[in-house]
Amino acid sequence: MLVIISDSHDNLVNLQKALTWARDNQAEAILHCGDLTNSDTLELLATTWTKPIYLVQGNGELYERSELKKYPQIVDLGRSGGVFDYQDIKIGICHEPRLINPLLEQEPAFIFYGHTHQPWEEIKAKSRVINPGNLDGSRNPATMASYDHEARDLKLILLSEI
Repeated sequence: MLVIISDSHDNLVNLQKALTWARDNQAEAILHCGDLTNSDTLELLATTWTKPIYLVQGNGELYERSELKKYPQIVDLGRSGGVFDYQDIKIGICHEPRLINPLLEQEPAFIFYGHTHQPWEEIKAKSRVINPGNLDGSRNPATMASYDHEARDLKLILLSEI
């Protein structure tokens, strides 16, 4: 199972809640769609979660990218995002909606993105394009998503319900 989060904006309480849920539900990896924000939040994420973390930089990051090298489980996909293989599917990840189109060329099954703080799903070309909402709870209730690869099941999760 993958846990997909975005726009945590230094809300350490909600980040810890999401990480606890991921651990309790045997998640295999975390995808963070950007705007993690500062070094303390990066440290909490990377010291609490030792399995793979696929991370893109959002427009609001305050940490230095060089800090990512301290954490070997982080797959740094940069500011523009990228596509990677997970089991037998291709997954794209980026922060802003404007960065989705270049990823579509690689025909991933999913593209996860953030920035808008609004949960959303649509089909573009051959990809399901999904925003898990925002983990910090600003503008909309705090949400995240999970994808169970074996069951092929994608869910939106309200943090207030876990």
